[in-house]
Amino acid sequence: MTKADSFVIKHNIKGTSPDQWVRAFEANEAGRLIKRSNSVKLYHEIMSISNLDTGKISKAMLEDLTRKYIELRNPNAMCIAVPHYDKAHIHIHFCFSGTEIQTGRSLRISKEDFALFKKELQAYQMARYSALSNSLVKHGKKQKDKARQIKDREYQLKKRTKAPSEKERISKTIEACYNKSLSRADFMHRLSEQGLQTYSRNGSERGVMSGERKHTFSHLGFDERHLREMDIRDQAIRGIQVFRDELDKKEKDVELENEMSIERSFDETKYEEPKDEKEDENKEEDQTDDTMDDIDEPDMDYDIDL
Repeated sequence: MTKADSFVIKHNIKGTSPDQWVRAFEANEAGRLIKRSNSVKLYHEIMSISNLDTGKISKAMLEDLTRKYIELRNPNAMCIAVPHYDKAHIHIHFCFSGTEIQTGRSLRISKEDFALFKKELQAYQMARYSALSNSLVKHGKKQKDKARQIKDREYQLKKRTKAPSEKERISKTIEACYNKSLSRADFMHRLSEQGLQTYSRNGSERGVMSGERKHTFSHLGFDERHLREMDIRDQAIRGIQVFRDELDKKEKDVELENEMSIERSFDETKYEEPKDEKEDENKEEDQTDDTMDDIDEPDMDYDIDL
């Protein structure tokens, strides 16, 4: 195939020039449902055909595979796709919008979903164009083979040394840290003390690093459920602490109120004593006056002889 077999496939986009396409992409981006400063505005993706299959593929086959790629990737996206023949192998460039049309939802998909998409495209190619056997990537096989090799090496090492494998050692360390931890932050701190640094993806802790090798929590028998349980522990402890603080405050308020009550009682007693003494003195004076009133003076006659 040569440049004369070139084509442009437009999906959900109008216009005949790059400038018109740019404006269409910008208008679509303006309707993004959730806006962020670091949002991906466009996705650039490439599909390649092995140079060993160059003589087997036709323009019609290439166009069909291009349209299938867009359909499986996201039929609600805006896309421009063009083939390039300037290298030893034919390849298709795809320019996808950052969001779906009308809905404004992000076109981003997870790593797992993207792997599934590639497998579906590969299955379509195998069923429809089996002659393009050299262009099959066999997605997932390399990762499985690598994992199997690592697992075999660990098994052989354990068989020779009778010592637990690295995976078993890390798994036991994680379990011990988990059983002692009161919160997610406490768990991460304990792992760090054991020389295991956690790593995150999309804002969520996904596993630990041992040297240069990553171990996902799920492969170690530890999943997101355990992390959520630690969050529940943390919330429960915080709730208990709040309850204790409120209880301590109430007890202090009661003690303060009792102390104030005692002080008030003491002051009342202190001021009543002088009043009683004065009343007693007044009573005594009254009684004395009454007694004096009761004594009659005797009648005395004085005879004076001259």
